[in-house]
Amino acid sequence: MTIKRRGHKKTRWPLLKCVIAGFTVVILTLQGKILQTIFYKASEDNEKVVWNEAVYREDETSSKFVYPPQQPHTSKYSVDILSIASLMQLDLAEAQRTTWATHVTARFFWNATELDDPDPNCYTTENAPTLIEQVVNTCSKAKDPSWKDLQDAQKPLRQHFSDSFAKEEWLKKKANPVGWLCAQKRPAASLAKLGRTYRAGLQLQTLTLPDYLLVVDDDTYVNLEIFENTVLEPQHHFNSTSVVPVVVFAGCLIRWPAHIYNWTFPYGGFGTFWSKAALERFIRPLHCRQPKHEVKDDFFEKRVCQRIQENLLGERHLFKQGMSVSDLMGAMSAQNPYCLHSDWSQGYFVNYYFLSSLEEGKTDVPNARFHPLDGSEIVRRGAVKVKPASANCIFNEGFKCKTFSQTCHRMNRSQMHNLTLEVKRQYPD
Repeated sequence: MTIKRRGHKKTRWPLLKCVIAGFTVVILTLQGKILQTIFYKASEDNEKVVWNEAVYREDETSSKFVYPPQQPHTSKYSVDILSIASLMQLDLAEAQRTTWATHVTARFFWNATELDDPDPNCYTTENAPTLIEQVVNTCSKAKDPSWKDLQDAQKPLRQHFSDSFAKEEWLKKKANPVGWLCAQKRPAASLAKLGRTYRAGLQLQTLTLPDYLLVVDDDTYVNLEIFENTVLEPQHHFNSTSVVPVVVFAGCLIRWPAHIYNWTFPYGGFGTFWSKAALERFIRPLHCRQPKHEVKDDFFEKRVCQRIQENLLGERHLFKQGMSVSDLMGAMSAQNPYCLHSDWSQGYFVNYYFLSSLEEGKTDVPNARFHPLDGSEIVRRGAVKVKPASANCIFNEGFKCKTFSQTCHRMNRSQMHNLTLEVKRQYPD
C-alpha cells in the first residue's frame, strides 16, 4: 500500500515494487501489530511530503473553560456535562444545571454558547442572505475547496454530506438561519476547548478525567439514576468489568444511509456519552513524524496518523505535530465554510479516528464505532426510515419523557424540573 502524494506524479517504481513484494511476504507470514508496524515503516519515506512542518503550540492564552463550582461529590463515579447552549436561551442550560445535573455522580457542568464559537460574532452578521447562499451553494454542491484533492474512494461519504447538507429553502424557514449555521461549529469547537481544559488540568494535577463526559443540547434531559445503574456501576455492556471501556455512546444513534454503507452519527439532542478511555485518546497529543517514539497505546497513534494521511475530509493540511484529535476537530470547525452538520463531526471523528471500540455485532464494518445506548437507533434508507425509532429515540418531545426514560429531547424548564422531582421520589437514596 502506498500513500498518494499530492502534486507528485512520479513514483520510485523499484522502491514501490520492493514494498509491494515485502507486503506480500508479510501478509502471508505475519499478523496484527507486526504488520501495522511494517506498514508504518513503509510510509516513512513519504513523511517529509505528507506532514505539515509546523508544531502545535499550546500556552496559557489558549482558550479553555473555567472550572465551575464543584458541587458536593460523594459518589465513587464522576460525570462531567457539556451543554451546547445559546445566549438566546440560557435559561435552559441553567435548568439542566439545577435539575438532573445535581445528581450525586455529576461533577462539573459547563455550557458552551456563541462566545465559544470560532467566530463569536458569526450570528450577528448583517449579510445573512448572502452568507446563507454562499454556504449552501458551497456545501450542498460539493464545492468545498478543502475536499477538492480527496481520493475517489471517499466520494460516497463526501457525496452524502453534500446531498444532505441543509438546503436554502429549509434554512430560510428557520427563525434565525444564520444562527443555526453558526451553531453547527459549536459542539466541535467546544469539545476542542474542553480537551485543552482537561489536558491543562492533568498537566497541573488540578483535574482528573471523569468516568464519563456527557455532551448534550440545552434541551436534553438525562436520567443519571438509570445511567449509573446500567452503565457506570455494572458496565454490563461489556464482557469484563476489569477492562476500562473505550467507548462512545449515542443516546440515539442514526444509521443513514444504511443501504450504501454503515455511516452512523448521534442524534445530538439525546446526547453523547464519552468514557474516560475514549477521552484519553481524544485529547492525547500526536507525534506522527516519530513512528519509533515509544508511547502508551502506540498502535492507536499509528492508526490515527495513517488516517490523517488519508485526508478523508481534507484535514491533513490542518494537522500540526503535537495536536490531538480534539485539536484537529477544533481546527476543522474554524474553517469557512464549514460543511458539516454539528452531529456529523462527532460521528466522523469517533468512527474514523478510532476513538471508540467497534460496535458489538459490527466487526465487519471498520468504521462502526458509535454505540447506541440501550440499542436506541433510527435506521434510514434515503429519506425513508426502514426501522422504527427504538428505546430513547422515541422520547423526542418533552411530554413523552417518563421516569423510565434514560435520555429525552426537546425538554423545557418546567418539564425538566417536574421529571427530576419524580425521579428523586422514585430513587430516594
